[in-house]
Amino acid sequence: MLCGGRFSHLLAQYLGLHLMQLRDDVRFLPDREVERASLLAGTRRRDDMVVFDYRRYETDKVALAERVASRGGAVVLFTDPWLSPVSAGADTGHSGDGGHRTPRRTRRYRPPHHAVPRGPQLSCTCTEPRTRRHRADT
Repeated sequence: MLCGGRFSHLLAQYLGLHLMQLRDDVRFLPDREVERASLLAGTRRRDDMVVFDYRRYETDKVALAERVASRGGAVVLFTDPWLSPVSAGADTGHSGDGGHRTPRRTRRYRPPHHAVPRGPQLSCTCTEPRTRRHRADT
């Protein structure tokens, strides 16, 4: 089962579409409460949940992750360097900081690295933004 927030649900869908090529029974968390409750009621020990949760964290993701974990499923979290509240119950987490420093005013609030068990690190290549070239029309 995959879920995300207001914008990060697009990441969940992108991952889910790729996983569908490799596995059966890949599902997305429905938007409506009735469908969501039905899906969660049917979760089993072998069901895992992938959560994409970034700043402006959504409180329902914590309850959903706890529900899946209480039924024996694994919770995989993708979050930012400040760590989503889901990280407390996640089996593994990936904070996509990419080695960048946090802003000075928030550095002291950064949780310790051992707060979330880490799996293999994700790597990303960041390039400098392109600059616009202005042509002088003469």
